[in-house]
Amino acid sequence: MTESVYQNIFGWTLGYEYAFPGSQIKCSEISNLFCPDMLRCLRHVCRKGNKNRETRYVQIPSADNAEQDTVIQIEKDENDDETKQELESLKLERLKDLKRIETLEEKITALERENAMLKKQNNDIEQRSSQLTIEMSRLTDVKGSFENVNDEQNNSRLTQRFESLNSTKWVMVARQMAKSFRTKTEVEMISLLTDLMKTGYQKCKEVADVQVCNYLQVNSKEDIPANEDLSDYLQLRRRYAVRTFVKDNVKKNIIKQLEQKEVMKLCSKEKYINIQEKLQNFLEEYIECCWLMTVSNPTMVLDFDVVGKQYTECADHFKEYSSKRPVEDVTKIQGTICEVVWPCVQLEDETAFYMKGEVVVVKKGIKSTEDLINVRS
Repeated sequence: MTESVYQNIFGWTLGYEYAFPGSQIKCSEISNLFCPDMLRCLRHVCRKGNKNRETRYVQIPSADNAEQDTVIQIEKDENDDETKQELESLKLERLKDLKRIETLEEKITALERENAMLKKQNNDIEQRSSQLTIEMSRLTDVKGSFENVNDEQNNSRLTQRFESLNSTKWVMVARQMAKSFRTKTEVEMISLLTDLMKTGYQKCKEVADVQVCNYLQVNSKEDIPANEDLSDYLQLRRRYAVRTFVKDNVKKNIIKQLEQKEVMKLCSKEKYINIQEKLQNFLEEYIECCWLMTVSNPTMVLDFDVVGKQYTECADHFKEYSSKRPVEDVTKIQGTICEVVWPCVQLEDETAFYMKGEVVVVKKGIKSTEDLINVRS
């Protein structure tokens, strides 16, 4: 084969591969037409799986420059055109995607500006709300008739805590005592607990009253003039009274004074250690609630003083306790309150009511006061 034929073949082949990259070139009987050196130089790019092919023919002069040329058949994939179309389609899709991304970025930018504006408005509202709360708190300091909603120990939250104490720890203590002291009736056990609670509350009031008397240098609370404005002092006292070390000292001193109570002595025996722990936990939280309500501003009070009254007269402030058995007592008037299970909570001046208490009502007894006098005589 001549040099011109060699150059012609390689020029066409390289040109074909450049124009159609990845095509597969086949030459019929190529091993007979070209020398081994040329065979090693020919580049074959495999592309499997193509079915449709376009056939092209190239005439190459024979090795001895004969008139009859050798015809080499070269095949290429028709999928090359389809690939071009796919590439163009992908380019269009990419342009569309870029356009959509640009649109979305504009929307995100707009939303970020709107979000920043809303955050600023929210901060302004919070600042105004905080300022309003401060002003309301000042009104509370002066008048004592509004609650500071940011105060974790305001009167409403204290009431919720006191009510939860009744439905949890008190119930556990009462059940444990009923199982351990089977010789006592349900009402007797309630009376022991109520006596303990009432005494604890009275001790808290005594400590608070002594503080006021010491501040005003008087012997008793009755010596304080009725028109004396103590709102500033009471507010200041409360700020110190709610501190942890003050509460802990009050609880420790009062619980120590309650150790002589009958129920405390009963539970102090070694075999009742489980009851003693439950009672101690209940009493600590109860005394703390009593102390916080006593030093609150305005002052909250617990009402135990309804024993002997007709339940119908106290139904607004008390609900009837559901005892296991109806209470029968021939020494008491039917329909009266024979024991307080849980006190009601209200303001000292009775201008606000926070929580109903629970009472035991006599279901079967004497009919009237005259019958009671006859029984006693």
